[in-house]
Amino acid sequence: MVSQYLGLGRSDSRPVLSMSGVLARRGVFSQVVRVQHDTLGEYELYCEEVGELLFTNNETNFERLYGVAKGTPYVKHAFHDYVVRGNRCAVNSDQAGTKAAALYKRSIAAGATTVIRLRLASVSTPSQPNHLSWPDRPPHGKSPVKANGAGWRWCVAIAWSAC
Repeated sequence: MVSQYLGLGRSDSRPVLSMSGVLARRGVFSQVVRVQHDTLGEYELYCEEVGELLFTNNETNFERLYGVAKGTPYVKHAFHDYVVRGNRCAVNSDQAGTKAAALYKRSIAAGATTVIRLRLASVSTPSQPNHLSWPDRPPHGKSPVKANGAGWRWCVAIAWSAC
């Protein structure tokens, strides 16, 4: 849990994640996930050129595990069900929940690279006007994703949750 790593102890409050909007900057579009948490504050996750944002709740799938329908229809396995099984009803169409995923689909040729840009920014403090200026290359010592061999198709769901 994030709060434990920050030395804040265990918290029973849950984050609220929702689609905040679309930001256009220099002809590049980013979808924005707003994160609100009682202890950790407010943040925005900027997902540059993302295919889709997916939302669900961090709840156990009682129906799948125990055969008992209980609670929310949007459960932990929603991203898997959406991406792997093609179940579009698995994620919350209202674009809100306690978990969010940025779904990127990329075709990467052999030897080629691709960059996926995400930026987490605190809303609790005033942001700099250029807080969305992306670096031209990865940080020192980091390399971009590189395809080896004959090339491959890549579908990535980056799941991010505050708890």
